[in-house]
Amino acid sequence: MCAEHGTNNGKRKPKLYIKRTMELIEVILSKENLNRAYKKVTNIDIEQFFDKVNHDKLIQILREQVNDSTTINLIRNYLKAGVMEAGLEKAATTGVPQGGPLSDVCSNVFLDELDKEDFVSQGMTMMC
Repeated sequence: MCAEHGTNNGKRKPKLYIKRTMELIEVILSKENLNRAYKKVTNIDIEQFFDKVNHDKLIQILREQVNDSTTINLIRNYLKAGVMEAGLEKAATTGVPQGGPLSDVCSNVFLDELDKEDFVSQGMTMMC
């Protein structure tokens, strides 16, 4: 989530996404930023992201920010709750349940760490 520009593309609404993208392009192309001589703009669409989140990695990231074992255990149980398919329970070993109360929070925590590890550590500037 970008606090400065209020963007969060975890749940995409096409018209809103286009509007936010155009707003970010304006920021990037502003005189102040053009004077910084940025050479690249990267837009990443992570296909099937919600289905692929590694539970252990997410819990590790959360432990660095949340110092409460009860909360961490509750989140772990939420992640492992599984789904019903054809009347049978299927255990979840990866992924974040979509549409649930924690799906956006867990995804943003995970993606924030990805931003730090993969972009900032390589000297890239995060515009949002």
